[in-house]
Amino acid sequence: SWGQAFNNGTVGGTPAPAFFDTNVLNGNVYRLQGFPATVSSGPNFAVAKITLIGTLGHAGTNNNDVVGPQGMVYVSTNDTLYVVDAVNNKIVSFTGVSTATAAIQPTVVFSGTPLNQPAGMAMNPLNGDLLIVNQGDNNLIELSLPTSTMGQATVVGTKTLDPTAVVSGTGAALFGLTATKDASGNLVVYFTNDNSNTVQVLKK
Repeated sequence: SWGQAFNNGTVGGTPAPAFFDTNVLNGNVYRLQGFPATVSSGPNFAVAKITLIGTLGHAGTNNNDVVGPQGMVYVSTNDTLYVVDAVNNKIVSFTGVSTATAAIQPTVVFSGTPLNQPAGMAMNPLNGDLLIVNQGDNNLIELSLPTSTMGQATVVGTKTLDPTAVVSGTGAALFGLTATKDASGNLVVYFTNDNSNTVQVLKK
């Protein structure tokens, strides 16, 4: 399990609380749902119902060579989960994820360059764009989402976050990613750098 997202659901409300999880060893994206009505001690995952949302590309068999879906972003306005398809250098979406009873056919939102084994993903809180970090070249990518469900995202820009050359996976630095705003309303991006074992920040 290398990726997780939450649908912001409330107990007794609509949608009900749901966690989404990616499994890099088999490419599966799951929903965990059906928690008890009372959660004073937090959600009990032991009783959660697990539903397969979809399956994406995967490669490798262990932590040293595995590549598969990881970063996810959930959008509540259309109950859509955006997921990185690292093996195929794609960003895909699954719609209706909070209530689906069977696997959903993913829609390709963006494919190809500048994606290069994308890993972590977050949403830009200023404009709703997707922010993605590549393991293949240690770049940060910003994609503007399409206005229609069948449209394609467009590239806003790229930025190198670690200059280390990536050769056969060695030197890949970027995994986790999140974004927020500072007190002045400026974008702040936090990311993990595996080359230096640090959490770093990119800001104006």
